Amino acid sequence: MTARFKMVVRGSVLLLLILVLSLSLPYFEYVVGLTGSLIWWPRVGAPARVINVALIVVDGIYGVADTISSSRSLLDILQRSRSHWRAYKL
Repeated sequence: MTARFKMVVRGSVLLLLILVLSLSLPYFEYVVGLTGSLIWWPRVGAPARVINVALIVVDGIYGVADTISSSRSLLDILQRSRSHWRAYKL
C-alpha cells in the first residue's frame, strides 16, 4: 500500500466516525472540536495536556451525574402521573 492510499483510508475512516457521532450526539459541534483538538495533541505542551485531561474528566463526571439526576426526575414524574391516573380510574 502506498502512503497516499493509507492517508485516504485513514481520512475516510475518520469521516465515517464523525458521521456516526453526528447522528448520535445532539451537540455535535463539541465533538468536532474535541476531534480537532485530538489531531493536534502531540504538539500540545505538558501543562496544557494536564488541563485538557482534567477538564475532560470533570466534564465526564458532571455528564454522568446530570444523566442520573435527569433519569431520577423522569422516573419520579412518571410514577406521580401513574398514581394520579390510578386515583381517577373508575
